[in-house]
Amino acid sequence: VSDLDRSITFYRDHFGFEVVNSYEEGDQAVWCHLRSGVAELMVQQLAPEQFRWLTSGPRCWVLYLSPEDLDGVHFTLRKAGHQVSDITSTEYETRECFVNDPDGYELWISSPAI
Repeated sequence: VSDLDRSITFYRDHFGFEVVNSYEEGDQAVWCHLRSGVAELMVQQLAPEQFRWLTSGPRCWVLYLSPEDLDGVHFTLRKAGHQVSDITSTEYETRECFVNDPDGYELWISSPAI
């Protein structure tokens, strides 16, 4: 990620992730392990030249998140000003929406249709 603190805040505020472990260089965290329930995510601070290299080509992966309260997550993302899609029902019996995290990584947020 380009800004570790910003990413931690995003995933904490919208998905309930907490820092489980981190690694610091000097007085600054450069890597952290996040957890929310059974979901785990690790993020690493990249130098600007590393981040430009990583993001210069097409992205070939998507992060899927399945929160307990899809409507609540959707509401908080919109309220915070993130460009999150409308929630739609799928033919494979889920409800889902899409948003990019602060670094542009695509998140598919999904829950079973009720």
